[in-house]
Amino acid sequence: MRQNSLAHKRRGLRLLGVIVLLLPVLFLGLFFFYPLVNIFRLSITAAAFYDLAQRPYFRSILWFTFWQAGLSTLLTLLAGLPAVWIGYQLSVLLGPERLRDGFAIFLLLLGLQQLFGRAGNER
Repeated sequence: MRQNSLAHKRRGLRLLGVIVLLLPVLFLGLFFFYPLVNIFRLSITAAAFYDLAQRPYFRSILWFTFWQAGLSTLLTLLAGLPAVWIGYQLSVLLGPERLRDGFAIFLLLLGLQQLFGRAGNER
């Protein structure tokens, strides 16, 4: 009898949890996604894309966007891959625990420097 009561309470709590999670999802769906989808449905057509593709100004903006994204990706990889290799070599040399602890201490000291300034009284 006691197990049946516990199962009933758990089922009720589970249902309450589902309802609590569904409320924000329904709110977002009704007041954010539904209007957004309607705006896109009414404004984005094949004719609009064709019209934009014919304008040199928008073509230059699109080219710049893709060029900048590609360059940013390349520069990030050029900076990140050596950093990953150095981190791996240090973890092999020092051990992962020491590397993790050293990085945590570095971040702590960096935060303290930002909080107090270089001389300790620059607020």
